[in-house]
Amino acid sequence: MIDQFDLEHQRRGVMVLRAEGWRAPPMLPISRTLAPPASFAPLALTGWARNEAAPGDALHVTLWWRADTPITAQYNTSLRVVAADGQTVAQNDGPPARGLIPTNLFFDAPRPDPKLVALPDDLPPGRYRLDVAAYDVATLAPLREPYPLGWFTVGPPPAPPARRLDARWEDGVRLVGADLPPATAHPGDALTLRLVWSSDAPLAEDYVVFVHLVGDGGAPLAQRDQPPEAGFYPTSGWTVGEWVADAYTLTIPADAPTGVYQLVTGLYRAETNERLPLAGGGDALPLQAIQITDAD
Repeated sequence: MIDQFDLEHQRRGVMVLRAEGWRAPPMLPISRTLAPPASFAPLALTGWARNEAAPGDALHVTLWWRADTPITAQYNTSLRVVAADGQTVAQNDGPPARGLIPTNLFFDAPRPDPKLVALPDDLPPGRYRLDVAAYDVATLAPLREPYPLGWFTVGPPPAPPARRLDARWEDGVRLVGADLPPATAHPGDALTLRLVWSSDAPLAEDYVVFVHLVGDGGAPLAQRDQPPEAGFYPTSGWTVGEWVADAYTLTIPADAPTGVYQLVTGLYRAETNERLPLAGGGDALPLQAIQITDAD
């Protein structure tokens, strides 16, 4: 009924529904069951499914909601496509179940919430996030912060790295390769490199990547610590096997002593600062020796 009928008229609890021929349901090959469900108390999001979409296409998403406690208000849900800069580029707000079942009649059996978002024709290449929100229709008060459903990309995957590495960490993180800076630098120089990451298994935790320039004692002379894509694409959201590329810039102090230093990288848990061990031992992968010499 929810897929085939439209709400034509509603008054005093009486609904008039209309259907015009058979409506072929969209194919939604990408799906996920949330265990445990995401809480939007009193609603709970138990899962979702969506299609693949490109700029100018219709993005079909079906959300599945249940009631965790009795509901006395009407809530609307919102599906948003968010760019890496935080801007919402497309959005669909409306009642769950297309308004055919009021939320005060939701119980513990999940109800579908089809959402259709038209992606702009000129959507630039990059990564985008799907966020879900829910709010009270009468007050517009949100039930919680927006919940990220997942991510998708527009455009080609990252370019292959100049140097292949295939280094592996214990949690399934893999460094595919790197574009490294010149091996000689001067005090005050900026070292810029690009690392291409992947994963061999789903990641349950969100890690921070560190890139350090260290001396013989291991203390960093310069460093850059950042979550993937400045936090927009956490490791817990990565798709197994895809490439994730990030650029890192370290500035060598102007008073840095000359000598040979080592550029190393690794990952750590943001909450505890505990480093993720490499599969072969250790917790910092050497990338390249950097010779710091006096400025010309």
